[in-house]
Amino acid sequence: MAASQSGPQLFTTSDISRMGMNAILEAVDSENYVFLEDDSHRVAVLINPDRLNRLLELEQDVHDLAVVANRLSNDSGRRVSLDEVIDTLGFTRAELEASESDE
Repeated sequence: MAASQSGPQLFTTSDISRMGMNAILEAVDSENYVFLEDDSHRVAVLINPDRLNRLLELEQDVHDLAVVANRLSNDSGRRVSLDEVIDTLGFTRAELEASESDE
């Protein structure tokens, strides 16, 4: 049976059969989500699409922050010019410009 009206709620497959899916969907709003349980195991979650989008954006923000923090903590401060990279790879600017004009 469902918990209180505020916060995540839990419904079993028996609740869905008894109450109907529309009643379960009514419990989902922009702030609350619903767990569906079968045999004492959570098998699904119903979440408002706007809330899911916010969570996915936050997840991406956290990932980006972790990448930036990692780069900052491992940055030696050394910067390399494009010409140095080209030379290290065994090319010259003229060769790259010539191959670009061939396309």
